[in-house]
Amino acid sequence: MANYHITPTGAGAELLTKCMEGGKTLSFTSIQMGDGDAPNSDFSQVAALASVKKTLPVAAIARSGATVTCTAKLDYTEITEDFQWKEVGLIAKDPDTQTDVVFCYGNAGDQGDWITGGVAASAKNINISTIVSTEANVTAVIDNTKTYAMVDLTNVSDANLKTAVERSGALAAYAPLASPALTGTPTAPTADQGDSSTTIATTAFVNAAILRLIGAAPGALDTLEELANALGDDPNFATTVTNLIAEKAPLESPALTGTPTAPTPETGDSSTKIATTEFVSGAVETGSEYATMLDELEYETQLHGYIADRISKGGEIYVATPPAESELPHLGLKDNPFRTLQEAANYLPEDLHGKTAVIYVLSRIKTITAESTTVFSWAAPENAYQSDTVIENVRNGKVWIQYGELEINEAKDTWTVTEAEGDTRGKLGHIVCKHCDNVTLVNFQLGCNYSTEEHAQEGRYPAVTVTESSALYIYRCTVAEGDYAVTVDAGSGFYIAEDCSISNMTGAVMHTQAGARYGLPKPDRMSTLTLSGNAYFSIMEQYARFSSQPYYYFETYYNLDTATGRLTETQTKYYDADGREVDYATGSPVAASSG
Repeated sequence: MANYHITPTGAGAELLTKCMEGGKTLSFTSIQMGDGDAPNSDFSQVAALASVKKTLPVAAIARSGATVTCTAKLDYTEITEDFQWKEVGLIAKDPDTQTDVVFCYGNAGDQGDWITGGVAASAKNINISTIVSTEANVTAVIDNTKTYAMVDLTNVSDANLKTAVERSGALAAYAPLASPALTGTPTAPTADQGDSSTTIATTAFVNAAILRLIGAAPGALDTLEELANALGDDPNFATTVTNLIAEKAPLESPALTGTPTAPTPETGDSSTKIATTEFVSGAVETGSEYATMLDELEYETQLHGYIADRISKGGEIYVATPPAESELPHLGLKDNPFRTLQEAANYLPEDLHGKTAVIYVLSRIKTITAESTTVFSWAAPENAYQSDTVIENVRNGKVWIQYGELEINEAKDTWTVTEAEGDTRGKLGHIVCKHCDNVTLVNFQLGCNYSTEEHAQEGRYPAVTVTESSALYIYRCTVAEGDYAVTVDAGSGFYIAEDCSISNMTGAVMHTQAGARYGLPKPDRMSTLTLSGNAYFSIMEQYARFSSQPYYYFETYYNLDTATGRLTETQTKYYDADGREVDYATGSPVAASSG
């Protein structure tokens, strides 16, 4: 157990003097445990624990001359949150004001014990001893429900002790030495084999003796009846077996007759297994399939090149999720679209040759017939596109990704993408941009599945991540919830255009590194940007505070002035290499607030 250096406090000394001068009783009420650092380096000046985690009522009090020892019970089953027990204080009650006073205090610092709930040991005693005047009248508020193993038998005679135990009924659960009537499943040590004394014979001893008798035969042949049944009650069993063996084929070079059969190996097997007629016929029939497989592989390679070439020339591709799965390859065409945004992104070429690749993510498809009848042939299900998407390695051009409705006018022979019904925005999962010159998202609701994510401690869940020299623009988009709307690495950029809304962030709207680029609407268009009330922006940097010590990391926080579009610095926080917030001037950790 750690050493907590118990020290009387000044407030405790004043309370003791007050009680003695007024002829009043000094009453102890509880022992407090905490996980905070000492509020004052001089323990005698401590007036309250820095962070109280558990208050234990006094279970017993003992006195020896000027020394008073208070005992409390720590029940681990009552611990709901694990903590490091750093500080401890003995609490007394002021008889006049009825307020709590820290009579004595101790702190073990980082050497404090860890208190873990639900451990095998259900409870432990915590004793605090302190010095009082031998003239002082001392008592404690005892909680009888918390006492255990506290009976003092020092001055009890043998006869009285025997009587007390018998009257308590504690011996009722124990068997007498003479002729005990045992219940339940009593056990005893197993005697050695061959023992023939009055030692108790356990079931293990008896079974071992029987096994020695039958020579450890298997369970199905350990009785005479089972042996007879196994021989088929045949008195000439040996002759019968010899005759049966004569009718079997040898393993080496058997000369089989009749119509022998064998298991058919899998197609393509090229081992020493027996080839049945079924195997041979299948191999002949599938010979052409191997050639077909090679053709399909070559076709897929050509298809990828065709689509990449089409996009690099400014062609449009489509993404939709109709309920019926087509057997044809997904070409990204209007009548044969890709199934997911990630599938479309996989076909983006590395060089766009200065063109704009347009990807339409469809909310539904409607057809206007020659008779001017509008037919809605398909609509995307809820959250159809809410899977994470990584867009990477697209240079020398722009990628435009827009959510909308495809209208097919058969009379005019036109295909047009317009806004989704009611300007509904498509739901996308976490978007990651890597090595992309320019990616623009239009009419989407961006998210990271924040409400269903299992969040790790101190984990970050941004809706958008822009990294590795990329630039991402959002236009008519919303971010509904998340730890961060976006994180931007140094060398990358994120730009919020018009008609965007960002709300319900638990962290910053934009969290960037030094060297990142970001942009907001001009002041006259700032009214089209909606941010949550607690929206702020943060920039993380690092530098060497002292030449002999590790880097400092610091984050500067900015609020957005929607009237001017400018960011105004509000505060800066500094962190050491372990991520702890520290004081800029001294490098010391920022003290936790008192609990």
